[in-house]
Amino acid sequence: MSIPPPQNQNPGYSHAPSDTQAISIENNYPATGAIYPPGQHPRVKSLLSLTLGSAAIFALTQILGIFTPVQESGITLSASSDSGAFQTDPLLGGILGLVVGLALYALVYSLIKKGKKSGRITGIVFCILGTIGAFFGIFSLLFIEMPWGLLSTIVYLAFFIVNIFWLMRAFHSDTKANLV
Repeated sequence: MSIPPPQNQNPGYSHAPSDTQAISIENNYPATGAIYPPGQHPRVKSLLSLTLGSAAIFALTQILGIFTPVQESGITLSASSDSGAFQTDPLLGGILGLVVGLALYALVYSLIKKGKKSGRITGIVFCILGTIGAFFGIFSLLFIEMPWGLLSTIVYLAFFIVNIFWLMRAFHSDTKANLV
């Protein structure tokens, strides 16, 4: 006695790959989404979004730093003292810091976008430095006049939080695995 072969219950169904699956198979990217092209994994994309968010908050902190008056013991500090040391204009120093910082953000963003591990490593170094700076910047309320101090503290706190999320995303195993 032989068992008859199973009848095809779905006559329109074929085991041949669809066009999308065929393209995925052709490019060595399974249709299941297990492997992504460099820089296209969802965790890497969220790391890129956090990079842009951190850059925007960094720019805001730099702009606030240019226009925020700092006081110490009731005396406003300024760049014009007769100490003989090299002095720069606070506006020029702030703009220079903004340009250099945004250039470093652009470098990290472009390397991660290309799927390079060096972008993640470079970003981790700069993010740790920025997070340490933001941690100390949170306490700027103690040395700055009230409305500016509160605004500055809130911005530094946001920068600190975004950088912590960036570090968590950068150290995630999916992120590490999807950068070459």
